[in-house]
Amino acid sequence: MCGLTNKWALVTGASRGIGRAYSILLASKKCNLVIVARNKDDLEELQKLVVKKFTVKCYIIKCDLSKQNAANEIFEQVQILNLEMNILISNAGIGCYGIFGEMPIDRQKDMMIINTYNPVVLTHKFINQAKNSGTQYYIVHIGSIVGYKALPGSSVYNASKSFIMSFVKSLNIELSSKWNNISAVVVSPGATRSDFFRDANKAIPKINKMFMMSAEDVALIGFRAMLKRKTSVICGFRNKLLVLLMKLIPIKLIAKSPFRK
Repeated sequence: MCGLTNKWALVTGASRGIGRAYSILLASKKCNLVIVARNKDDLEELQKLVVKKFTVKCYIIKCDLSKQNAANEIFEQVQILNLEMNILISNAGIGCYGIFGEMPIDRQKDMMIINTYNPVVLTHKFINQAKNSGTQYYIVHIGSIVGYKALPGSSVYNASKSFIMSFVKSLNIELSSKWNNISAVVVSPGATRSDFFRDANKAIPKINKMFMMSAEDVALIGFRAMLKRKTSVICGFRNKLLVLLMKLIPIKLIAKSPFRK
């Protein structure tokens, strides 16, 4: 894909944070948008912004991605709009922190559906609409640096990000051998300035404040990795260093670290 003008991107979790930053970045490249989130007011505000500022087309799909059928509903709406998506930004995700056996299982079930199940279904549908075309298609999944290390206190969240990382790396090998016009990348940010920690009902750990990046920087790094057809990218030198440290330090020591408090 030499340029993004008049191409179409589907962005989940688009109303805030990294998803919003991706939407604005893509619109600045003259890429049309289908933006998905639960909050219709936030989506409408973003729609007005990108249409007015970048003169692109932008459609809204209000959808709760914790519903097991959400991915099917999204692609049904895309078909009704008679659109072909060239880019999938699978960004929607939630966190849940605490001792696994003490937390409500419904919240953790929602997290697994949002963070793993619906991204996989969206990816499957996207590939099946793209695999018979000669045009370049891109898939972007938002992971996390915690996907590189099992950590207590957020066991299901970390596992969901490890799953996405493994899924994308395996998927990209399949794509390169079967449908080379499609590529997938997993983008792994660390702590990002957004509402994520507030929504997860967790105070921002001290070390995360030190390494925190803007959503715009994360989106730009992921965007560049997408165009280069990379399989994975860790956002920023500090986060790369943090991943290296996490790999070297035993889990028990990380759990006791004051930086996690």
